Order: sequence, then C-alpha cells, then structure tokens
Amino acid sequence: MKMNEKTVLFFNSLGKTIFWLLISVVFGLSPLLISVLFKVFMPNIELSLTKIIEEGVIMFFCTALCSSVMLDYLLSHIKFSKYIEFIFYAFPFAILLCSGLIFGQLYFHSNDNYDIKPLVTLQNFIIGTTFIYCLTLKMITTINSK
Repeated sequence: MKMNEKTVLFFNSLGKTIFWLLISVVFGLSPLLISVLFKVFMPNIELSLTKIIEEGVIMFFCTALCSSVMLDYLLSHIKFSKYIEFIFYAFPFAILLCSGLIFGQLYFHSNDNYDIKPLVTLQNFIIGTTFIYCLTLKMITTINSK
C-alpha cells in the first residue's frame, strides 16, 4: 500500500469512527440529552450536575460503550501481543469497577453533604479514558476490516 493510500484509509477510518462515536453518544445518552432539552425550554425544571453524577448515567454509558468496542475487537480476530490484548480486554472491566464503586458510594451515602469535586474529576477521567480507548480500538478494527 502506498503512503497516500494509507493516509486516505486512516482518515476514512477516523471519519467512520467519529461518526460511530457521535451516533453512540446521541442514542446512548438520549435520556440525559432529553432532560437537558427540557431544562433549556423549561427553566423551572431542576437538573443538576450532582443529580447526573449520582444517577451514574454517564459512567455506565461509558462502561457499555467500552464493552461494545471490546466485543467488536474480539470478533474481528485481530491479534496483538498478549499484554496489549490484556489491556484491551481488562479496560471495560476497570471502568465498570470504578463506575460501580462511585455509584455505590453515592447510592449508599447517608447524607447529602459530600464534596462533589472529586467525583466530577473521577467521572471526567472515566469519560476521557473511555474516549481514548474507544477511538483507538474502533480505529484498529475499522482499519483492519478493509
């Protein structure tokens, strides 16, 4: 394959991957997006970051997204070294564990006086690493499906 063909393949796969990610976010987070739309048009509706974090919507969406990409990779029969594959397979479980611990901490918390900042930081970390993981693994499977 020529360098120009590789570049075209890369950007074509990147476009498909970003499109897949946007569609997944829109459909996967549709309840949250609908709530935000209601908040925009009806300002008297209460919607807070604390409530969103407590419900775990974003964290469990990230878990589902990671597991979906991992399954795509698993079914593609692409092979890497056992250490890289371990990371690919373990990552969704790590996100599930972190999300479950955060959700459990919030669900069983006895009072409402807790500091939300560390939870926002953890959730941002989960979102960021999910974004990187999904783009990387989906790009690998998209490029190798050609």
